[in-house]
Amino acid sequence: MRYLVILLSILLFTGCGNNTDIQNTVQSTEASTEASETSTEDPEESFNISQITDIEEVRNICNSELHEEYDDFDEIYRYYAATITNSTKYFEFKITPYLSYNTKNYNCQLFISINYTGDNWMFLKSMKLKTNDNMYSIDFPRTSTDVGYGKVYESVQVPVDVISYYAFRDMINCDSCTIRILGQDTYHDITFDSDIIDEFRKVISAYNKLCGLPEV
Repeated sequence: MRYLVILLSILLFTGCGNNTDIQNTVQSTEASTEASETSTEDPEESFNISQITDIEEVRNICNSELHEEYDDFDEIYRYYAATITNSTKYFEFKITPYLSYNTKNYNCQLFISINYTGDNWMFLKSMKLKTNDNMYSIDFPRTSTDVGYGKVYESVQVPVDVISYYAFRDMINCDSCTIRILGQDTYHDITFDSDIIDEFRKVISAYNKLCGLPEV
């Protein structure tokens, strides 16, 4: 009988310890969930907000080196650098860095426009950027496609996020660099000389001024 009482005491003590551990785990999980729900900080959202809200000041900053277009429906200004063209008799790439400025919410966003024309589909997927010391990989969003005049056309507008922003900042400090545009089964390398890199510098410089970021 005494042994039975001792055994029951041990089981009861062990069970209470396990219940405590389970309770602590549930409380910890609930606290973590509550913290994630109440956290609203979005670094990319604040990263793309212009500190300048006066549209005439925005235009003065951007028009000095970039070409302006205005979308009257969406109330968005777009500022383009010169288009970079790389072509052979089989295909052509056109690459244009630009920024957009939304007059309604002051959102300021960098983009890289990539347009491909060729005899065969590439199915554009991503891009690699090689600078003096680093290698970067940038995935593409969904690509638009078309067919006409015996050619295929692919177009993608690549938004520059926080990570790829620093990749392009690295690039504009180089005398030259190489990008590799990757498709589904093939790729194409393009070398950027100092004149091409300067077109990226113009867009990034305007973006930095609008968003209050350090100059390049």
